[in-house]
Amino acid sequence: MNPVHSPAPSALAPALISEAQLRADVLEALAWEPGVDARRLVVQVCRGRVSLLGRVPDLASLQCALRAAARVRGVQEVCHSLAVQPLQHALLWADPLLSSPGAVPAQAWARPR
Repeated sequence: MNPVHSPAPSALAPALISEAQLRADVLEALAWEPGVDARRLVVQVCRGRVSLLGRVPDLASLQCALRAAARVRGVQEVCHSLAVQPLQHALLWADPLLSSPGAVPAQAWARPR
C-alpha cells in the first residue's frame, strides 16, 4: 500500500485564502510599495492567479508592482496588462491652465537646438 502524502504547506495556502482576501492582500502590498501608485491599478484574482491592469509611469514602477504582487502569500502567478504612461504627459494634458484658451503651450518654452 502506498503511503498518502499530504501536499506541502505552500500548496495548501491558496485553498485556505479566499480570492477576496488575496485581492485585498495584493492591494495592500501595492499600497505599501513606494514606487507604485496603487490607486491607478486594478487587481483581479482567479484561483491564485493575479492580474494587474492599469497604468504606471515607468518600467521601474511596473517591475515594483509585479514583485510586490508576487511576494503576497497565496499568489501562484502574476500577469499584467499594465501600460507605461509617463506622468509628465498625463499631467500636462490634465492641467487646466494649459488647456484654457490663450494659454501658451509648454513646447513654446523649449529652447531651440
